Amino acid sequence: MKLNLSNFNQRFTFRAIVQGYCLDSVWSTNEEHYIWKPMIMLSNINYQNTDTGLFEYAGEKTCISYTNKIAKLGQLVAGEMIQFNARYVGEYFESLDRLMNPSKFKIIKPLIDKRYPVPASEYLRVGYVMEVNHDKYPDSKMYKQEIVYRYDDWCNTNAYNKKSTATDQSNTEP
Repeated sequence: MKLNLSNFNQRFTFRAIVQGYCLDSVWSTNEEHYIWKPMIMLSNINYQNTDTGLFEYAGEKTCISYTNKIAKLGQLVAGEMIQFNARYVGEYFESLDRLMNPSKFKIIKPLIDKRYPVPASEYLRVGYVMEVNHDKYPDSKMYKQEIVYRYDDWCNTNAYNKKSTATDQSNTEP
C-alpha cells in the first residue's frame, strides 16, 4: 500500500499473530558486553485502513520491542492475535521494521485462560526470553545462565514455579 503525504508518519492500528520471542543485540557496545533487547516475533500483520476501517494485509513478519506495555498483558502464547497502535515511518509498507512506539496492546484472540505475569524489568524479560528459548541458545553468546537465574529468583518471589508453569505456557504450541 502506498501512503499519501497526509498519512506519512501516522499511527495505525495493527493486528498480528504472536510467533514467539527473540533477543536483539544490535545495540551492544562490544562483543564482551552485550546489551540485549527482548523482542516479540509477529507474523501475518494487518493494519486498519483509515478510510474504510477494515483491516488489510501489511506484511508477513516483523519483530517489535518487548516493552513493559506489552509485558502488562502477561505471557503470550504462539498463535495468539494481538492488536496495537504503532507509528509507521516510511512511504510504503515494504519494511515493517519501521513500526515505532507501539502502544495500546490488547489480546484479540486468546488461546489460554490463565496468564502468568511477565517482569516489568527489561533485564528480567531478557532472562525470560532466554529461558523460553533455552533449546535455541544453549551454546550461544545469546544465553547467559546468570540472567536466567535472576529471572528464576523473580519467579520464586512471585510464588509460582517457573519450570512447571510460566515458561512452559509460553512454549505451548497453538
